[in-house]
Amino acid sequence: MPNIVPRIFSADRFHEVAASPVHQLPTELLEIIFAFCRPESPLRRRFDGPVSPIMLPDASEFPALYVNKQWRATAISLLKLAPLPVFLDLYLPAHEDIRVRNQIKSMILHRLEKYLSATSPNPISFSIHDWKLDVDERTLTMSQRLDPETLSLHTTSILNLLCEHSYRWEDATLHLPPPVFHNIRNNLKALPNLKLLELRDAGVRGFWRIITGGRAALPSFMEAKQLSSLTLNASLLQEPNLMLPWSQLVNLTLTFSNPRYFHFILNHCTNLVDCKLMDYDNSTDRWTAPDTPVLHFALRRLWLKNCILSRFLPLLHAPNLEELYVEGVAISRPEDVQNISIAVPFIERLHINFISFYAPTGLATLEWVSAPTLILEMLGDMPGRAFDILEKKTGVRHLHLRFRETDDEAALLRMVKARMEKPSDLGYSTSRLHSFHPEACLSNEVVEELHMLSRSGLAIFGLEKCAQKRLKLETKQRRNVFFEGVGIVVRLAMKALLKVVT
Repeated sequence: MPNIVPRIFSADRFHEVAASPVHQLPTELLEIIFAFCRPESPLRRRFDGPVSPIMLPDASEFPALYVNKQWRATAISLLKLAPLPVFLDLYLPAHEDIRVRNQIKSMILHRLEKYLSATSPNPISFSIHDWKLDVDERTLTMSQRLDPETLSLHTTSILNLLCEHSYRWEDATLHLPPPVFHNIRNNLKALPNLKLLELRDAGVRGFWRIITGGRAALPSFMEAKQLSSLTLNASLLQEPNLMLPWSQLVNLTLTFSNPRYFHFILNHCTNLVDCKLMDYDNSTDRWTAPDTPVLHFALRRLWLKNCILSRFLPLLHAPNLEELYVEGVAISRPEDVQNISIAVPFIERLHINFISFYAPTGLATLEWVSAPTLILEMLGDMPGRAFDILEKKTGVRHLHLRFRETDDEAALLRMVKARMEKPSDLGYSTSRLHSFHPEACLSNEVVEELHMLSRSGLAIFGLEKCAQKRLKLETKQRRNVFFEGVGIVVRLAMKALLKVVT
């Protein structure tokens, strides 16, 4: 909801106006006004800037504090009862000079200690990123074995301070080298409010095991009884001592995954509803998949980005899955679609980005793919034969197509009319298309005809974007013609000039 306070008091801000009835509103009414003035996103605080972060919101974040004394007193009392959400950005320095890095980290530690003490016991959310250890690279490469405790003293001090306030954590992001995780392995106690967690390590864990003598243990998060959302770098699953409440997770994002880790997640996260697999790491994929897929009843949404379907989907059978999103992998074989239909037989929404028609089996793939809501994205042009296939396809009620152009716009119109202009008694038939959303560079004539169909009552969307794409293409073509003409004129002028000179 838009913030109304700056507009009301823009002309009279920071001034006491005794005669103004607005400045004498009762506390009960002020509480209602302040409820509408709360920012929608958390306030962000950094600790590496020129000054320490402010404790109270500034005028742009919560203007009710800066109207008059009465409003300020009421707002402060309300903020004590219901604090504004705050997100702490702890991006530790990556300066090449180790002395500069440690000096900045010491400053961050001092400021953070004061801030946490002043805002206690309010909930906190934070993100800490540290890719540089407190030792120089020469020492790191020449030492055969190092004590993890000495590798990042300043970062460990900051983390220990945060661990002292672990009962306040709500959303925590830890991007750290493995030795730093090891240093706080015994310091995490109660985590009663932690709901979102992101863990990521830096570097090759095998390398860290060598230089630290095998000591690269991880802290336990088993006490996080409310933890429901986890983002995890899959390399951390190599650690046998990774302690997380897997069975209570509802949302999971796994980066740089492989089939073995996905199989682990399916077996242990029995209440998982949303799962995202981001990028396929085949460097550690030395695993033979079992013959029987994991039966998962809770999973509703699955997102596969840059993951080979034939390696992941045969591990899963999710009869209740409603939505599947495939991105970054060209689906050009019927086998890919068969894997989808077997793993998720009753899918409601299928989003494929991107499908390829360049392979010989591309059009055959289109005959196999189906879902009540079907979203297909192509990098190139849509062949006319594809519209003929879609015209005869049943089971698709909502169709969203994104492509560059097509050389057979008549086939597109024929498909739309054949699938959408059905008799009313076929309103719930699987052969009727209920809505159509194109995103492509279509001719003005086709866009206008689709507009006419839309005005007649058909649910056709996205035509404004189609017109914009056409206008953008025509503008580009005119620009190319202009510069081509200028180039011809310049070349002719140069030839004429050379003739005169010679």
